[in-house]
Amino acid sequence: VLLTVRGEGYRLLPPNQQPTPTGNLRSPPALVGRDEEQATLQRLWSEGGVLSIIGQGGVGKTALACGFAVEEYVRGGCGEVWFLDLTPARRLSDILRLTQRTLQASVSGSSTLELLGALGRWLQGRPRPLVIVDNCEQVVEDAARAIGAWSAAAPEARFVATSRQP
Repeated sequence: VLLTVRGEGYRLLPPNQQPTPTGNLRSPPALVGRDEEQATLQRLWSEGGVLSIIGQGGVGKTALACGFAVEEYVRGGCGEVWFLDLTPARRLSDILRLTQRTLQASVSGSSTLELLGALGRWLQGRPRPLVIVDNCEQVVEDAARAIGAWSAAAPEARFVATSRQP
């Protein structure tokens, strides 16, 4: 495997070694038979904005998002990949606390809005982060609000959201 390292050149990996992105995403499941979905994600990704993968539970939304993120990292399209699981979140403040902990972001804010802004600034200082925001269904509106604010604050940050509900 020839890995493109943006700003540095190329790195040759042994045939049995899969590149591991910087961030917290480790060993995503292998995708079998999802070439069409991957191609659709790549096309939509090139158009910009936030990718949303919506479907019933158990259809492989998370695996598809993680596999796509690793491919994007290998292509040099992002500098790091973060996996944020929103399963325990019930409101915006929960999303922000989970994000702060998951991204290991040394930020603070005395209010929800201040923390939202601080996380946006933190993302702005990262090397083209890709954040998979998984299990958004119980906080769809708050997740959209957070991702929208972070996208505005950090234009190079990209997001893939998964949910059972649009």
